[in-house]
Amino acid sequence: MAVTNITAGQKDWLSVLNNDLSQIGDKVASTSYPVTFVNGYSGDVKCRYWKLGSTSLTVLTGYIKAPGAIPANKDLEFATLPKDGPTHLQSSYIYAPRVNVIANVSVNVDSSGTIHLRYLTPEAIYDGANLVLTAIEVW
Repeated sequence: MAVTNITAGQKDWLSVLNNDLSQIGDKVASTSYPVTFVNGYSGDVKCRYWKLGSTSLTVLTGYIKAPGAIPANKDLEFATLPKDGPTHLQSSYIYAPRVNVIANVSVNVDSSGTIHLRYLTPEAIYDGANLVLTAIEVW
């Protein structure tokens, strides 16, 4: 469709568009939560949370580096989130690309409210692996 058809009858169509879009921003709240690595893990993980009306969206993405080889079938804690952070991360996983291993990420909250991120791999993973972390949750 031609721009002239879209803007027909609008004296300042860009201002009208921006004013209407700013109304959407009033209904969306977003927060970034710091991810703190523990137990020798390092990496770059971002945790973002959006509230859109009555719907919430959490996205946790990035990579982690283990402090050594990862044994099979051992529950390991790799990071924490602050006590006001999101705990709805059921559809999350860690992936080790070179060995094609996927591990689920679990969330535990302690008595102080701190959120602990853990994983359990079905197979051992070599020393020095970069693990890809992905979590998306809508509720």
